[in-house]
Amino acid sequence: MSRLPAASPRAPWRPTPSLIVGVGLLAPALTAGISTSVGPQVALFLAFAGWLWGAERKATWQALVFGAVAGVGLLAHTAVGEAMGTCQDLMFKSLASQILLVLVVAALCLLAVASRAQSARRDVARLVTLFVVAVIVEKLYLLATGAKDTIRPSGFFSEPSHFALTIAPLLIFLILDPEPRWRRHGIVAALVSLWLAASATLFLLLAVGLALMWLALHGRHLRFWKVVQVSVLSVVFAAVAYVSPFWGDFVDRVTSLGNQSTEANVSSVVYVMGWELAIENLQNSAGWGLGFNRMGCEPRPVTDGVEVLELLGLDDGNYNDGSFLASKALSEMGYFAAVLWCWAAWRAWRWRRLLHDPAPLASEQARLMLCVLICALVGLLLRGTGYFSGPVLLAAYAYFWLREAGRRRVLAEPLPTMQPPAQVAVASASRD
Repeated sequence: MSRLPAASPRAPWRPTPSLIVGVGLLAPALTAGISTSVGPQVALFLAFAGWLWGAERKATWQALVFGAVAGVGLLAHTAVGEAMGTCQDLMFKSLASQILLVLVVAALCLLAVASRAQSARRDVARLVTLFVVAVIVEKLYLLATGAKDTIRPSGFFSEPSHFALTIAPLLIFLILDPEPRWRRHGIVAALVSLWLAASATLFLLLAVGLALMWLALHGRHLRFWKVVQVSVLSVVFAAVAYVSPFWGDFVDRVTSLGNQSTEANVSSVVYVMGWELAIENLQNSAGWGLGFNRMGCEPRPVTDGVEVLELLGLDDGNYNDGSFLASKALSEMGYFAAVLWCWAAWRAWRWRRLLHDPAPLASEQARLMLCVLICALVGLLLRGTGYFSGPVLLAAYAYFWLREAGRRRVLAEPLPTMQPPAQVAVASASRD
């Protein structure tokens, strides 16, 4: 009687990029719009990484290395900053945040290295549909209650800018898809978003993100009809934005940037104040920064924007976050934050070659990851979210994923794909 081949060890579960993106964007949205603080996405990422810890040796070692580098770097920066005496409080908050950041960085690195390849188009389209339908439902509610036309619906999110930071990379991914059905899905969703929930953040993210991604895809081989298609699409988007009820507010925000007074657009005053706070904090700390997550510590800088907001009764609203993430990062990490941003932008541009991978699945996933990373790099110059918000954490995941994909391409290693259990057993038996 012949013996049956021994059962092969069960392969560990591996997440797909679309799953990680869905968790990072949907988990905050479904919990009362928690997108600027530590939300459920952090716990889920840590849980996923805990499941894979040790099962994927290579991914585990890389996670340990990156976590250790992040931890040592943050502690060294904090020690020097404390010796300089720039901040007088918020040390416990800073240290607790550093510990959590090290754990999350290690978890995201592990998830990126251990991820498996699977098409993301359908999942991304479902996410976009969910977010847009939520905006439509809220708009219908506003119409039914007689609210003003200038009130923007934001669906699951607390404000339209958070909706913009969430949906922009997904829209760009679909609009640039080679298949017409997904392009149509993205274009229609973008037009509806611009009409119903457009903010200055969404206008700029779509414009800059689409331009950069289109250049990355087609910049080497420009074709006349491609240029014509993009020009027509740009005109359509601009026309919809122009006739939307929010175009006047967008223009007002832009024109008010040079007018720091109580009559200027409040959002513009807050944005300019963010740059003022960043410059003051850089000067007060000799370019070193206040320390991780210590913006708003005593003594606080006083700027022209702060004085205007005091007159409006909004003086304490943005001391801790600077109104956009670049202000917070520059204030806390000094010129190191600027160097890190430039490094990530340079690497993202270098990774554009992954978009031309001969394997369609590999190029598709690279396009999704680059959309996430580029929108995050542009978005942190426009609007404020916390270090642990979904878009920021996904940018870190995208960085690690693209780094691993670039390394595998150099070494000609295939991305791991999901195989049915029967195929895995047959392959194991044939090797035996």
